[in-house]
Amino acid sequence: MRPKPDCGKYLVTVGYRRFLAAKNAGLEEIPCKVAENLGGKDVEAMIWSIRENVQREPLSDQEIAEVVARIYSLENDVETREEKVHEVSKKLGLPREKVQRYLSLFEEMPKEKTRRILSMFKE
Repeated sequence: MRPKPDCGKYLVTVGYRRFLAAKNAGLEEIPCKVAENLGGKDVEAMIWSIRENVQREPLSDQEIAEVVARIYSLENDVETREEKVHEVSKKLGLPREKVQRYLSLFEEMPKEKTRRILSMFKE
């Protein structure tokens, strides 16, 4: 969970299926961890969610390429492609070579699709 900015409520970041199962079971309280340090940072929340989804079910290379490209497009703290690849590699726990391969795969996708995917995650 992470705090929802400016309203005193919380967002489920990881474990949404467990949350729904507990709710459907009639539980009024559900033990959880609150990630205060995420605040409104959607990139970090997305990375947590991606890690959970990858562990639960395998994603296709194309789906992973889309994820890598989304995170790469949001890496604005560094200048060069090499630095961005390094940052994405650290965040996702993937070797740099795999990040490069997924970015190349993403760049081979139809431009209309890649523009739509990236536009959904611009800050």
